[in-house]
Amino acid sequence: MHHPSHLLPTAIAVLLAFGCKSAPPPMQNSAPAPSMEGVPRPFGEHPVVAGLGTASDGARPAVATLPASVLTSANSSPDPLPQAFASARQTMSAQQIGRIIDRPIPFPPERVAATRKYIAAHYAPEHQGTGDSGIEFEPRMIVLHCTEVGSLQATLNTFSGTKLPAARSEIASGGDLNVSSQFVVDQDGTIYRLMPENRMARHTIGLNLSAIGVENVASDERHLQSAQAAANAWLVRHLKERYPKIEYVIGHHEYGRFRGSGLWWEKDPRYFTHKKDPGDAFMQAVRAQVRDLRLSSNP
Repeated sequence: MHHPSHLLPTAIAVLLAFGCKSAPPPMQNSAPAPSMEGVPRPFGEHPVVAGLGTASDGARPAVATLPASVLTSANSSPDPLPQAFASARQTMSAQQIGRIIDRPIPFPPERVAATRKYIAAHYAPEHQGTGDSGIEFEPRMIVLHCTEVGSLQATLNTFSGTKLPAARSEIASGGDLNVSSQFVVDQDGTIYRLMPENRMARHTIGLNLSAIGVENVASDERHLQSAQAAANAWLVRHLKERYPKIEYVIGHHEYGRFRGSGLWWEKDPRYFTHKKDPGDAFMQAVRAQVRDLRLSSNP
């Protein structure tokens, strides 16, 4: 990325403020995560990167928080401040990076049936779910979100029901299947898997049969954490390794770019909402850490 010379002093000052003395250590190669096919079971924690385990004292590592002022500056002047967002990854411990905790949300037969109904209503016959359940798909994309809900538990509560809450009136015309995502990343960077990656979740209009959804817990995009950016980057890398056909990583606010593309399968042209999460600064911070994967943000 080219940085105008007049921005370099600002970038250096921000990087020094975060105590960045060297480049982040290289990502370790991940081992395949255990299969989640079939009915979800009560999974425990499992490391998915060789050599990483739980902290010996069981304590949660400290969280690196990016000040709101830096996020605001990054959104208004996106080059090069988001690199400071990404570089704060150094303050995270090894226990925070490279872990997936399986925490499946309820997926009874009624939810399976509601998902099949949603697919039939929104996608043409040639674009339907696969597998025995009829709700599986081959991932081609990863969409990053902000929950706009302030806690992990509140997010899980929102996703746990089969039917869409009455408060989500802006998407009620799309059916009563509840929203959800395959992953949620908490404020400290802990990654939770809520369902198999290739099971359809209702998280992005038009792209649900192409995309894995990753929600990030925060009341709004200004309160997203640097720990979450680092965890998202690791997860993108892990998913690309597991699903080589993934070609894109986008923010929810960018999904409209794919209208009319080969991945946009929504039948109703009026069914569309404008989004602002997780914001340009967060996406730039994540992309800076996975640039070598050459994932696109445009169709």
